[in-house]
Amino acid sequence: FMQYADFTAATEDIEEEIARLEEWEYLSEAEAESLDRDALKSFFRSGLCDRIKNAPLVLREQDFLVPLEDSDTLIQGSVDCIFGDDKGVYIIDFKTTRADSAEQLIELYRPQLHIYASAVAEITGLPVLGKYIYSFRLGSAIEVV
Repeated sequence: FMQYADFTAATEDIEEEIARLEEWEYLSEAEAESLDRDALKSFFRSGLCDRIKNAPLVLREQDFLVPLEDSDTLIQGSVDCIFGDDKGVYIIDFKTTRADSAEQLIELYRPQLHIYASAVAEITGLPVLGKYIYSFRLGSAIEVV
């Protein structure tokens, strides 16, 4: 859902946006029914969502393949959301993980987000100004430093 949703439309009417994505076959009926509407509504009411909607640059599901620092090993991944402007970008990793705290999520995903930051800086040619986990379970954006 987060990959294809029109954030402005979802903010205005989540059910209509879910129906649109189902009609266009981006979501199956089972996927549409399984969505946690309250968790989604919380995101679409958040300041983070407002920042994304107002950003001149928004990329979702940005694939990358980059060399691991000081190694011949390649790392492949996909960043959920990148947003920003010509001064720099922010990374968001959407999580539905059953973590009990922000600290637990940071511990689990900090290395992943640092790799994402290196890849995004290379892809965009812009500095990464911030990295966030958005936890649907906790209903909050967690900055990862």
